[in-house]
Amino acid sequence: MSRKLAIAISGAVSLGSYEAGVMYEVLEAIAKHNEKLTENHPDRIEIDVITGASAGGMTAGILAQELLYNGQNLRLPNNNSLFNAWVQDVDIRELLTEHHPDNYKFSLLSSEVVDNIADKYLLDLTNLDTPNKQKKAQGRNAHLSAAKKIYMGVTMSNLNGWDYNISPRNTSGDGQFAYTRYRDRFVCELDDSNDNIEVKLTEISLDNNQWIPMRESNWAILRECSLSSGAFPFAFASRMIRREPGAGEFQNRVDQKYAYTDGGVFENEPLGLAKKLAEWIDHNDNSNMENNDELSRVYLYIAPGNKKSTANQTIGRNEPADLWNTLQALVAAIFHQSRFQDWIIKDTASPIFQVTTTDQELIGEVFSAFGGFLDVRFRFYDYNIGRESARESLIKFSEKNTNLNLVYWQTDEQIPNKNLSAEDWQIQPGVDGAAFKAEFGQLAQNGTLDGLLNTLDRKKRKVIFEQLVKRIDSLIDYFNEKLDTKDAKKDKKPFFNGVGRKNALKPIVSTIAKIFLWKKLSPWR
Repeated sequence: MSRKLAIAISGAVSLGSYEAGVMYEVLEAIAKHNEKLTENHPDRIEIDVITGASAGGMTAGILAQELLYNGQNLRLPNNNSLFNAWVQDVDIRELLTEHHPDNYKFSLLSSEVVDNIADKYLLDLTNLDTPNKQKKAQGRNAHLSAAKKIYMGVTMSNLNGWDYNISPRNTSGDGQFAYTRYRDRFVCELDDSNDNIEVKLTEISLDNNQWIPMRESNWAILRECSLSSGAFPFAFASRMIRREPGAGEFQNRVDQKYAYTDGGVFENEPLGLAKKLAEWIDHNDNSNMENNDELSRVYLYIAPGNKKSTANQTIGRNEPADLWNTLQALVAAIFHQSRFQDWIIKDTASPIFQVTTTDQELIGEVFSAFGGFLDVRFRFYDYNIGRESARESLIKFSEKNTNLNLVYWQTDEQIPNKNLSAEDWQIQPGVDGAAFKAEFGQLAQNGTLDGLLNTLDRKKRKVIFEQLVKRIDSLIDYFNEKLDTKDAKKDKKPFFNGVGRKNALKPIVSTIAKIFLWKKLSPWR
């Protein structure tokens, strides 16, 4: 039986470009490895689990479809769907200028751009209404790493929530306990075992450590759930998705529309979800149960940065536990506890391999990981850093497991190294790849927003400045209208001699904001 690989992809915002680079190298290494082996060779490696959160959820959705429908596309380093989605198409100019002012109250960036990208790379193959969809469905070719059944899951944050009610059996009352759940997910079995033109999709749910089928699903639902996982709060609009009645862990979820935001809010590292899926698969696979080889099941965790401790070492020790310090520590504790994974307490029998790097290596890490959206050159650089990070991990893996040599790019007798060639670093013909890597590597090391902005052309800087001013005007209107509406509901007299906050305060606040922006952004305006 083939060796099984479960992949978990964390949230990353614009550093989805880094994760896309990692995925290209991993997939190409497995493809080169598998093409030398027979279908049932024990050293063959197959991907059977893919989970993602936030940006990783969007990547997981695209990856699942491409593995089963467009495998050859994934073998093109600078023209595959993940590269095009995360490097070529998602740029600040489109994210800002394609946004209608009426939508500023829903999001600061354009969700339409994200929809357009999904329309290109995560197709609704349920309805073959365009030549592009028909071509992809009928000319289907699976990637050499794709298992016959792939289990794909994305984390989701349900802003409405749904209730679990408990009725106490006491004699003096009939009160109820109501607990509301907000952590949600979409998990789907993609079945290609019958070699049909269509892949069968079935939504599944966890029930007492067993994944049970809930209902037949489709690519349209998978796409919507993947996009909702990547709907970063405030930057992108929350997405309304109808979820049908659940089963298993979601049995109390009712048939209605729910508002969803970024899946990384409650579960940004979906390794636990991958583990639950993989353990169930392996438990039901007798051949895998009987295989004593520890590499019969492997986990791959992809994230831009290492997972670090968030323990508070100062309060009550180096600083007093006064009201201010307690408030800060409490907010941080609530946030980080929501992301704690219970599985980490237990033993993990199968090895976990991690592909990651440091913040200083990445340009997109600047500005809370939104920096990559500013320019295609930043995303191209981070994509290649992802490739080199993956190569470094593949070298170490192959050194420890000589029968699974995944160092496919080495063509001579020299010691394998992770570095891409100067040609790989050419963002376009005529560019000196080595010089590009050195220049933008220094930019990543400096790690400042001003440094990034100063590399942009004046026209793009002007667009960013103008759009920021428009958003400030719109948001001032929005919040003042909210306050005026609140006063009206309470039958209060409108603010400032009856003219309302919008008309009274906007000129003052808007002028102050514009002066601040002009002064702050003047070096690169």
